[in-house]
Amino acid sequence: MNAKTLNDLVVSGEERQLLWRSLRERAENDQLYKVALPEADIPPEVLMALLGIKDFQGEYDVRGQKTGSN
Repeated sequence: MNAKTLNDLVVSGEERQLLWRSLRERAENDQLYKVALPEADIPPEVLMALLGIKDFQGEYDVRGQKTGSN
């Protein structure tokens, strides 16, 4: 809630490990975590910033299929 830039939202260190452990747990127990989430069209640049991805090779269309010669 106190983030001023997208870089402030990047999860790193022990928090990143905790996040991935929690996500794996939820995936393994998906029957316990049913929620209705709205569709979200998040631009790739925003996802890259949130996930801490610094370099991206190639392009993807909206269905996630890789396009181009890379």
